[in-house]
Amino acid sequence: MKQLAKKLTIRIKIILLSAISITVAVIITASGSYGLYKVGKELTSIAHQDVPLTQSVMDITVHQLEQAINFERAVRYAELMASDPHAGEMYKKAKNHFIELSHKVDKEIIDAEHMIEEMIVHAYNVAAEEDLTHTLDSMKKIEKEHAAFEHASIAVFEMFENGQMREAEQKAEEIEQLEEHLDHALEALLKHLANNTEEAAVHAEATEKKAQAALLIVALSGAVLSIILAIAIIRSIIGPLSKVRAAIMKLAEGKLDIEIPDHTTKDELLDLVKALEVFKDNAAERQMLAEQQALEDQEKVKRAERVQQLINDFDSKAAQMLDSLAAAAQEMEATSQSMTSLA
Repeated sequence: MKQLAKKLTIRIKIILLSAISITVAVIITASGSYGLYKVGKELTSIAHQDVPLTQSVMDITVHQLEQAINFERAVRYAELMASDPHAGEMYKKAKNHFIELSHKVDKEIIDAEHMIEEMIVHAYNVAAEEDLTHTLDSMKKIEKEHAAFEHASIAVFEMFENGQMREAEQKAEEIEQLEEHLDHALEALLKHLANNTEEAAVHAEATEKKAQAALLIVALSGAVLSIILAIAIIRSIIGPLSKVRAAIMKLAEGKLDIEIPDHTTKDELLDLVKALEVFKDNAAERQMLAEQQALEDQEKVKRAERVQQLINDFDSKAAQMLDSLAAAAQEMEATSQSMTSLA
């Protein structure tokens, strides 16, 4: 890893850090989106499948109970038709309402079966498919029991209308057993669906918590990885850069006894180190040339001083010689005059 880092330029390091940060952000976003998708899918299943199916079975149960109540009303009014002139009208009303509810319950059962079949097609796992298949079987059983209840009830109505009171009363007792079985079947199915809905809600909540935990783990891992890489990259840049900066400042102050930082990575800092070495060599060469020039200037000054001294000495000696010649000339002139006088 260190060897690879030495071969990377600062630009590549910064791009790499940015790419890793973006990748971590994308992973966090994808993880969160997937978790929300799973939770949303389960909640959608509850809202669009479990709840509507439970409501449908509840409607069937309520209408079935209304049917049973109207059947009992019809039986009671049929028994009173001989003594109460208004009982016949109430009997027909209860019977007609019973028949209306029969058609409604039949349709609701068929719609519920179609709903379950559609849910089986879109089941997201084998367990859900098996449970829905069991629910469909229960609904088929309810359909048969309800059909038997309706046929028996219609037969009782016909017996009452044909004056077969004793047979009708006996048949009515059998219908009570059919009604009880049907009510138990609907109650059991409602309880099963309620348990499924509760389990689905609990599972959705668990899925949400798992998604949150996974998102937190991914976020923390990504943050730690990004921080570690950032620190490593910053240290690989800032440390050597500070050393190069300090060396450049000393060189700018004219200090040539600087230590060139040891930098082995193949990045922009290596170019700065090489340039710093060139600057140091050039500064040392300029200083050497300046010292040589100063020595030459000193020699020139010394030579000029020696020449001036020689000139001064020559002038002094020449002046002395001239003075001597002048004195000698005066003596010769005096002698000449004396000789002239003697002559």
